[in-house]
Amino acid sequence: MLLYCWFKGWSAIFRNSQGYPKKRIKNICRKYKSEVEEINFEATFAMIRILIPMDVAVGEVIEEGVSECNMMREILFPDYYVTNVKKHIHEEISKYLKEIS
Repeated sequence: MLLYCWFKGWSAIFRNSQGYPKKRIKNICRKYKSEVEEINFEATFAMIRILIPMDVAVGEVIEEGVSECNMMREILFPDYYVTNVKKHIHEEISKYLKEIS
């Protein structure tokens, strides 16, 4: 199942450590036989396009990925937004992430 996931995070840390969270997330995805198709870091959020098998709980992959990224320092907030319908535009993502935080 193709999913789009958005996470709110610390923008300064995104700019300085993009390689670190990408490696952590990809490692977790391999554990769950999932595949990261795209990871983007914006000013205040991260977006991941990911393929997750139907028999894997989406929350497990995402929450473990967030925990892994936050092991050394908090990069991603625990709240996230997931959809399998469409890739939202920046304004939609920002609005929703403001509502859940």
